[in-house]
Amino acid sequence: MNSTYSYTPLSSSRHTRVLFLEPSPDIVAPLCCRISEISLDTLPENGSASYNALSYSWDAQSPSSEVLCDGGVLLVTPNCEAAMRRLRNDSGTTELWIDSICINQNAEAVEERNDQVALMGEIYKRASKMTIWLGDDDTKFRPLIERLRPILQRIHSFSDSYRLADTERMKNWDNVGLAKLILQEFKLNGTHRPGDNPFAALFESSWFTRMWVVQEATMSPILRTTVLCGKTAIPWVSIYYFSTAIHHSKEWAVDWEWWTGAMLLQRALMEAKSNINTAVGSSRNGEDTTPYGMSFMLGCAREKQSSDPKDKIFALVGVFQEIGMALPAPDYKKPLATVYTEATAACIAHDKNLRVLYHVPSHQRRKDLPSWVPDWSTSGYGGYGAEQGLRFPKCYYFPSAGGAGPSHWRFSSIASPSLSARGKIVGSISELGRRLLVGNPEAFEAGGLPSTHEERMSMMSQLYRRCCHGMLVFQDWLKLAQKPSCTATRQLDQPAREARRKALRQTLFLEDPNLLDNYGTQNAYDRWCDILSTSIWSSGIKAVMKKPVLHCHVLAMLKNMHRRLFLTQGGLMGTAHESGLVTLKLGDKIVVIDGLEVPFLLRPLAGGGYKVVTHAYVHGIMHGESYAEGAQESEEIELV
Repeated sequence: MNSTYSYTPLSSSRHTRVLFLEPSPDIVAPLCCRISEISLDTLPENGSASYNALSYSWDAQSPSSEVLCDGGVLLVTPNCEAAMRRLRNDSGTTELWIDSICINQNAEAVEERNDQVALMGEIYKRASKMTIWLGDDDTKFRPLIERLRPILQRIHSFSDSYRLADTERMKNWDNVGLAKLILQEFKLNGTHRPGDNPFAALFESSWFTRMWVVQEATMSPILRTTVLCGKTAIPWVSIYYFSTAIHHSKEWAVDWEWWTGAMLLQRALMEAKSNINTAVGSSRNGEDTTPYGMSFMLGCAREKQSSDPKDKIFALVGVFQEIGMALPAPDYKKPLATVYTEATAACIAHDKNLRVLYHVPSHQRRKDLPSWVPDWSTSGYGGYGAEQGLRFPKCYYFPSAGGAGPSHWRFSSIASPSLSARGKIVGSISELGRRLLVGNPEAFEAGGLPSTHEERMSMMSQLYRRCCHGMLVFQDWLKLAQKPSCTATRQLDQPAREARRKALRQTLFLEDPNLLDNYGTQNAYDRWCDILSTSIWSSGIKAVMKKPVLHCHVLAMLKNMHRRLFLTQGGLMGTAHESGLVTLKLGDKIVVIDGLEVPFLLRPLAGGGYKVVTHAYVHGIMHGESYAEGAQESEEIELV
């Protein structure tokens, strides 16, 4: 019986290992290899090394497959084993770099692992080629690729020899019929259900969900990177361009959660690496206003999976360095809270603003994190599905609740971390409405009717129950909205009542111009409010279930899932998302932070300072009213 392979320590922090896989014409023959070390300092730049770097998903598998190595045995995951068998040559050795083999994974080798993780971006950048392994089963992948080939050929003919920096051409690909070609080939009519995704065989592969592969695919030589699934291969650049093309397509009428989540971070990094977005966005106060700042990147990374939550940060160190974003060097000995706090501080320093605070609210959260530090291990509120943007603030609707000037901040020591920001306390919560608990009703608006009678009846039953709950909640909100701003109990006169209804309408739809201006909901909204004001439940719910009032009701539910209406002592009205560990309480302060687009709810702490609760919409202060001439001066607010 062969003993477990024993790693020889590397000569320096600039060395790494490569493996030489012995040939065999028999795919089921035992895997045999030898390991040798190389110095990155002696390798030519950019893709001139001799090894093929493998990028694959561990798939939560335990290392259980044997590889014979220099007289010992290494254990790898079954997915890694399958990839090695496909890459093995019939004759002649295959030189590979595989993280699970070339990096000592033993617990006592943590210092080496820190060094190797810091080098991984460079290791993939210097590889002669890279193989992205999607798995051994290509029964669904192969037919999809065959259908995509004419589309990919069309993309290639207008991609200027794979120039990644030609974003304007990508945006105009509709002019050459690309969107029409996609719609016709896949018979897409603009209505869909989640199970209809024609690209599931590609983008729902587990490879697209993993954290480490993002850096690997970004840093690798793109024209020498191949996607391999079983025996079916396709250039990675084709996949990249296809995802970019459908992203920019004006006629693209469908969007599935898996596709967006699969490629959003990848495209952002590739474009940043290619300097596509150097001229995108306007510079305000010297800060990074492009859509691809560090906070955006880290927010996208939250949707990726990693076995170690520290890798949500460490897996980006190399590629961030490549695009001019500095993160602390990987150190697996540091507590997770320290890793996340340092990354958040680096994010603020790079972006030169405090927008990273928008990422703080999440359904789950570690208790040892400062309240201003996002829990990067959780998905947060800004997911890729239909609810994206409903929880994460649509900043472009508002010039800036926090004024037109820059944000100001300072840090305490990381040993006792707090963030002091300048802002204004404009009120505190005095009354809370009910929380809208219903799930996403979007399917009833955009998804079309199911094919069977049973499914249609089930859908209508769900819609009815959700609309009933929504009616109860919105009745409560309307009563709160129509309260006088003072403490007197007099009834509002008609002009004041209409003003309050208008304010509630803007609050419900978060001033979304697509809803306020383009959908013609004003008349339906007035009728909806009249129905909510009725005391007769049975007639009210029947009226709500009829169009166009139903349309208004569903849109209001869609915009306010898991939100609560609140009033302040000064008469302000607003809503905020409440879910998981995020709960609103009486006494929470409404704070506008200098330079940020939307207000925050902060909770005073007994020991001093404030806890970040969530961001909010507050009617009447979203356009910088708190920073008008003669308004109170900003004060320093300590977030702990």
